[in-house]
Amino acid sequence: MFRRKLLFNIPPGNERPYWQIPPQFLLGRVYAPIYHGYGYYMDGRLIQRTPGVTAQSVNNQLALQAQIGLAESALIHALSFAWGTKSALKLAATSVLFSELESYWAVHMENAVSFGSSHSIATAAGHILTKFMQTKKPTWLQILAVIIAALESGTYLLFWAKDGFKAVGSLEKSVHRVDHVAHIGGLITGALSAYFV
Repeated sequence: MFRRKLLFNIPPGNERPYWQIPPQFLLGRVYAPIYHGYGYYMDGRLIQRTPGVTAQSVNNQLALQAQIGLAESALIHALSFAWGTKSALKLAATSVLFSELESYWAVHMENAVSFGSSHSIATAAGHILTKFMQTKKPTWLQILAVIIAALESGTYLLFWAKDGFKAVGSLEKSVHRVDHVAHIGGLITGALSAYFV
């Protein structure tokens, strides 16, 4: 991951670590039980106010995005129990470890910010796809899990392609940039954890 900034030359964005945003300007939700913010948030002083875009509308959008992301993450992690408790617990540990380390790296090594539940969703999707490929006679629950994992993976890859395979998305389509490298890293980390751990 050290080469990430050198390879992709990620420009600075409007994102700030949640602890650097005064509470009165924090829009969205953080959900940071350890370090990584699993919600979606931003500094309200940095939004581009245009007709229809207000601090309240951005707050509502980010709060909804955070709730949907956490629900998706809980669902895809719960589906990993189709391969047993041991596999699901390994995935949970890998998912949290990847999200926390990637976020720490982004803030302290790249002077960037990485947040959201999509890190853990991508890790779970990679894990489930690999577990399914190792399964000889899948159950209906495993088939459902791999369909959802494939849809999640496909969504990340489609967004990445729409952004021209750049490391991060632009602010033209969203109030915050999308960290595509973190999603691809999550998919790979999840796959590796399913295969080796």
